[in-house]
Amino acid sequence: SEIVGYIPALWAVLVKHFIPPVILILFSLGADAETDTGKKVFGHYENYVFAPYQILGIMIVVFAGFLFVSSLVYPDMYAWFEKPINKNTIKSNSIHAEQESTPKDTENKDEETEKKIEDVEAAQDPKAEQPEQPPEQARVEDASE
Repeated sequence: SEIVGYIPALWAVLVKHFIPPVILILFSLGADAETDTGKKVFGHYENYVFAPYQILGIMIVVFAGFLFVSSLVYPDMYAWFEKPINKNTIKSNSIHAEQESTPKDTENKDEETEKKIEDVEAAQDPKAEQPEQPPEQARVEDASE
């Protein structure tokens, strides 16, 4: 609120409860309006021919709605759009990050990159074996040395 200034609570009520119904009513009235020839405005905008222009416009809106609803119902349908993560992608990303920063030792960075690659591969392969953790006694003995 420091940037915008004071916003009254009435504004929030109007935006949430009053303005949306008014917009719906205006859209309904506009869609129900008639042209000079007596045809409905919806589907006969500016007296363009209905086929193919008006049909194409309506189908574009229907298709966009289908894509949105289908992604909510079955999100895995669009999983093939995801870019797969591979070793080359991770290495190139880490190379770009290395060029932007100036590290002191590059050997540790190569080890970190290899560890990132192994982590990603392990995350992608649920059957991958997880490294065994040493028993509690071994950790206690190491700490005492």
